[in-house]
Amino acid sequence: KGKAYADRDKTTKIIQPCACIHGMTTPEKFYNSLTQESISGGFISRLFIFEIESTPKTIIKPRQEIPQGIIDQAKKWFKKPCGPGDILANIYPNPTVIGYTAEATLYLNDFIDRIDKYSTQNHDMILRSCYTRTAEKAMRLALLYACSAGGFDAVINIKAITWACELSEYLTKRLVYLAKGWIAANDFDKEQKNLLRLFEKAKKKVFTLSEICRKTQHLRLNERNILIDSMVASGLLFRGTEGDGVRRK
Repeated sequence: KGKAYADRDKTTKIIQPCACIHGMTTPEKFYNSLTQESISGGFISRLFIFEIESTPKTIIKPRQEIPQGIIDQAKKWFKKPCGPGDILANIYPNPTVIGYTAEATLYLNDFIDRIDKYSTQNHDMILRSCYTRTAEKAMRLALLYACSAGGFDAVINIKAITWACELSEYLTKRLVYLAKGWIAANDFDKEQKNLLRLFEKAKKKVFTLSEICRKTQHLRLNERNILIDSMVASGLLFRGTEGDGVRRK
């Protein structure tokens, strides 16, 4: 239901709405927006999150006409009746049901069973919350695949469901990794995770104290020492020395 007006005839109603939002942002901004609430509340688990490792190069290409095959396919879907009769079809849609082949049904059921067992047997709150929508998202992806490939005669076959389940599971694993690396319980936990990401990004195993100091210049001396001591005590970092005399580090 849209914005409400005193005149009810002006109030717009959409029967069976299906909103699809394509949002784009920078990686750091998105990662920093992750919170315990957004994970446990189920919002993030509903998203398909696709990342790029670098900014694509800007290329100016001559304008190209849309292939006629794509135009014809879009027109067929637009003109296809979605309910009984021509008038009621535009008010009370009756969506087309896309079926599964027997092989695809077995594959999907096995996938759902495996995902459910994995998430329920794991006591990690972040992992369990991220996996709640994995099977559902796989079914949505399989539907898109089938309709793109088959048109009005679409059916979800083994190829469609295999692709969908593999992609959905990969995106879920990636979400768990991001959530565990960015969501912090408090400011101290946030500083620990920031430092671990710096180490991971640098792809080095050994850092001198001076290097750590340069990477954490925003911290006071005592804050930095407490942070390092805590990470050493919890096994996140290992402290050692090398050299002797004035060259010791």
